Amino acid sequence: MKRSALLLLPLLLLGACASPKSHLQFGVGNGTQTLPQLPLQDVELRMDGKKVAEFEHIPPVKTGFSKPLKGSVPRQLELLWTDAKGQKHREVVETAAIVAPDFKGQLVLQVNEDQQVSVHPVEAPDGELSIIPWAVPEDWEGNLNFPGFEQE
Repeated sequence: MKRSALLLLPLLLLGACASPKSHLQFGVGNGTQTLPQLPLQDVELRMDGKKVAEFEHIPPVKTGFSKPLKGSVPRQLELLWTDAKGQKHREVVETAAIVAPDFKGQLVLQVNEDQQVSVHPVEAPDGELSIIPWAVPEDWEGNLNFPGFEQE
């Protein structure tokens, strides 16, 4: 009896560690293009009242992403941020008008130069998200120098 219990223990542990794949990811983009000195500051994204992501600073033409999440699409997204002038802003987005309840992919909230928010759904091609942000370019991409290889 003890022996069979010990043989089943690894299977139980494997089953407990396996979790459903992530299906949702949220992004906050700074759509400022003409004035490169205007970052978004103290950005907070809430999903049905619960904090999903927080960004201290999002530079112009950049996007910050949350970790991929499990679960269904929230009813409501709330975005709070401070503009470069120090003025605080808040935008509430009802997701039912934008995506279906079984949506799988990324929802990117873009803050434009006039501080208006637009939402861009990006469906995951295979229905699941990777924890590696393949489609997000790094700051050094497109430069002639690579990090760590600068010579002075």
